[in-house]
Amino acid sequence: MVLDVIDDEVVELTRAAAWPCPVDPSRHGVSSLSARVAIEQLDGLVEAMNRSQDEERTTMGDRALLVLDQVLLPDRAIGRGDSATARLFTRSLRVLCPPLVLDVDASISAAMPADVRLWHIDAPPPASRETLASGASHPGVTPAARMAIDVHERRARTVETGEGAPARPARAAAPADELRGALHQLPDDLLAVRAVDWRVLRWQGGYWKGALALPRRGRQARLQAAGHEAMAGLQDIVSSPHDWHTRHRDQRRRVFVRRLKPFMALGAILAVMPIAWLATSRGGIELHPLLLGITPLLMVGMIALSAREIPVMEWPPRPTPLPDPALDMLSSVATNR
Repeated sequence: MVLDVIDDEVVELTRAAAWPCPVDPSRHGVSSLSARVAIEQLDGLVEAMNRSQDEERTTMGDRALLVLDQVLLPDRAIGRGDSATARLFTRSLRVLCPPLVLDVDASISAAMPADVRLWHIDAPPPASRETLASGASHPGVTPAARMAIDVHERRARTVETGEGAPARPARAAAPADELRGALHQLPDDLLAVRAVDWRVLRWQGGYWKGALALPRRGRQARLQAAGHEAMAGLQDIVSSPHDWHTRHRDQRRRVFVRRLKPFMALGAILAVMPIAWLATSRGGIELHPLLLGITPLLMVGMIALSAREIPVMEWPPRPTPLPDPALDMLSSVATNR
């Protein structure tokens, strides 16, 4: 645990643990738990953190690792009763599935979707963020995280040298631009095929950026469920990339139609006025004059419905199999093990 003094009356306590990735133990994820309390509540906070095990914030898959960054809600009493789980708030999560890394930042307001970033494990985004959307430090760069990583690496070296095995040489990674180019060839509906809450990814010149829609009620449960969905989705495409398109053909078609809905809704709204004008000008039907102004009202309604998330007007490309650069990038993991 690492203790930081915020001011004369408030301190922050952070607990972190490093976990090796299943397919590549040299890669690790960091789970963390932190809270800010008054100095007089520090003893109770230590007891509450000791009751929350690090394993509760970690899920190990066949090829992937899911780690959570959680905080204890500051508006609840610390160290009273046995309701430690109810006071936990998941701020962000990370899924490591070499060669892919997925970050989900849900630290912002409950009225906004979570921020999603997908990048190559050997080619981090050009502008790596050291803070979350809420302004808090990223769980991977805190002093507690660095200490946990250092302890994990020292323990791994001790076990390896204790068995008499020589140190494993580091693999030579391809140039970052080449890795990002292969990453760009991944399908943008990689996560959207898992559930409707996952939005289509958008390329940002070095990484994929997306969003995860979370409900106001049950936000925490949905976020953790989405983490397991993402872990299953990344394991699915990494373990068998060549037939990924065939296995998810129907889901990709549904995502294609879903992406067309904003465009079709706008076209339907804009078609109301000329259709009504043609019908009335030929004397076929009679409409109340107020109905001729329904198009602007429908536009206002569409804007109001998109207050939390702006719809994207696009004609998406048809789903196709993964190109060769993406297949080579994903397949190289098995050969490098």
